[in-house]
Amino acid sequence: MLVSDPNSGPSTAIPSTDSFPPPYEGDGPSAHNAPGYSSGSSTLTHPLIPAPNIHPCNHLFLSDKDTFFGGQYVLDVGLPAPPFASSLPVFKQLGNANLRFEVRDGSIEPEIWVAALKEKTPPDTRARIVAKVRDGKTNIILHAPHPSLPRPLISLSLEIRDGRNAIAIPRSFRGQLKLKKRNGAVALSPGVQAVASLLYQADGKHLCCIGERDIDPELADQINLDCRDGGVTIMFDDEASKNWK
Repeated sequence: MLVSDPNSGPSTAIPSTDSFPPPYEGDGPSAHNAPGYSSGSSTLTHPLIPAPNIHPCNHLFLSDKDTFFGGQYVLDVGLPAPPFASSLPVFKQLGNANLRFEVRDGSIEPEIWVAALKEKTPPDTRARIVAKVRDGKTNIILHAPHPSLPRPLISLSLEIRDGRNAIAIPRSFRGQLKLKKRNGAVALSPGVQAVASLLYQADGKHLCCIGERDIDPELADQINLDCRDGGVTIMFDDEASKNWK
């Protein structure tokens, strides 16, 4: 489907900051309250949030001005693009992304479930999600399947200009956060802060690890964040469900 518009401690990646209020205080997307939210496996410290019964998507590009992109998405990276869609010129704007949002003077607030991989899928398969917003806000919630199921590696790239923003990642996220910050403020939730460690910080650039430090980079999740003149909070998805009202 294609839609396009023509026209600081040693264990903390980025210290929480009081200079920018957390985006989830009163103006984030609604919490997911589907039946069974609290019925996760007894072996999990934090319950899983079940995916909605909707058609999966892949190779999806949403772009517009003065608009709101929200809703729920189940991203299945194994889903092929329809031949008629892949022949459209706008399809090239997807790049290598599986799901791409671009907005100016609007907001991007999707809730995304990454579907489990099918059998014999290479373990380095990635779910690539891109979001670009100017003069607006971004609130993205990412969910993963049960840890016993193979899932694609998460590659989330965000370019943020102005506005209040929040990113919620699944508890199974293991990998790196690359941040380029210019006149912006970034805060980690208590949950993320507890498992994040700073690896590099200089000239407005940060690199930190979330989870195990010795993970193979080829098999690591990734967040690439370019934040200018705005603020962003990074949290886990169950924290978003508790704090976004």
